[in-house]
Amino acid sequence: MTTNPLGTSSSASSALPVVNSSGGGKSSPLANFPIQVEHPPLSKLHYVLCNEEDQNEILEQLSPARSNGVHLGFSCWLNFDILAEKKTPYAILCDFDSNMIALLNFIQKIIIISRTPDEFIETFWQKLSSQEKLDFEGFLGPRGHVNYEQFCEKMKQGGWLSSPEKFQTIKDMYAQGKILHRKLDVTDESAFNQIKQWALDHHLVFDTLYTSNIPEWIFQSTFEKRQTLYRNVAKIIDPRTQVITAQKTNQYGSEQPKLSLTTGSHPQIHYERSKKKRRVMNNPPTINPLTFKGFD
Repeated sequence: MTTNPLGTSSSASSALPVVNSSGGGKSSPLANFPIQVEHPPLSKLHYVLCNEEDQNEILEQLSPARSNGVHLGFSCWLNFDILAEKKTPYAILCDFDSNMIALLNFIQKIIIISRTPDEFIETFWQKLSSQEKLDFEGFLGPRGHVNYEQFCEKMKQGGWLSSPEKFQTIKDMYAQGKILHRKLDVTDESAFNQIKQWALDHHLVFDTLYTSNIPEWIFQSTFEKRQTLYRNVAKIIDPRTQVITAQKTNQYGSEQPKLSLTTGSHPQIHYERSKKKRRVMNNPPTINPLTFKGFD
């Protein structure tokens, strides 16, 4: 049994460790990240797994990480897949929802005490199912019971839990204080001004930016918020930044959001609106407007 740099046992145990959220030692650039750390309570967990389409295709398009690169990602699960594939030196995982920050902190604790992907999945399952705080939609068997095998299969599909090496990449980043969790609104101009200056001060570049489908929701908000989103993104990216986002092709469609990747810019959000089928009558009846009372 070994001891990791955070002072907790590397074998899984019933007690979750207290984690360091300050970003490594004083010499680490993450130690000076301008957004303050928060420790929200674990009150509700949602959006645990990513339901966005074309995840594996996007991961295959990622270019090698730059030596001074930072990954800035919103939401949850796909960020770990990106980091395990690209091996970016630093990562800042964000969300405007405190529940998501609590989930990220929770995941970090379980990663620290787990030695293998299987051990992580088992501990993750036990902790969440015992607290009844995970929405198990999508993991239900024919009788409505939680299907553990299906849960394990989904957790491993092509991502950071698909191999011991990829899992170890994430585990090492946490152990070395190279991943931060911060509450952040993508439309907060003041925060993005500070983040831009922080990157300049430490000679860092944003290698990847993952916004999930947040821009899709902002698109349905005010024009001002949409413009703020694009301004904030423009502040931190450069011509080599890979920007990953998700949106539905139809605003009112039932399909899952589809991922896309652009380099050096954030894609404009647009929809192909569904066309309502017009009722066409063959051989319409002759109508006397004086006596017509409607069709039966």
